[in-house]
Amino acid sequence: MDDREKITILLSEYSALSHQITSRFAGQFQLYSMLAPVTIAIFGGYFANYIGWRALAGLLVLTTCIFAWLWFDIDRDIAKAALRIREIEARVNSSAKEPLLEWETKWGRGGVIGKRLLRRPFVPAASHRKRNSDG
Repeated sequence: MDDREKITILLSEYSALSHQITSRFAGQFQLYSMLAPVTIAIFGGYFANYIGWRALAGLLVLTTCIFAWLWFDIDRDIAKAALRIREIEARVNSSAKEPLLEWETKWGRGGVIGKRLLRRPFVPAASHRKRNSDG
């Protein structure tokens, strides 16, 4: 197998992983949109006197735990795909001997779990990592 065929295979994997990341982000937003009606239903049950304050607290804690677990699970899958994309970018750029692919390596936050908690838009990921490791 020559280099051209290898790069073609890598680019098809790159494209598939990129689409997976996009669909998983969409899944996270669907998860967020489901949180509102669930929370409203729990509070509705409390204010309609169907459940007491202990049940309210328990249901809110349970709901928060489930949504947090799902969020981190999806985020972990996004991070794994983004790290593989970075590997593909490095390999293709190495074969081409010029930086043809660099978005995820330079700007991406996909390889960081909990990226929304650490987000600094428009700061390259490499600079962000360096700044965090310095202090």
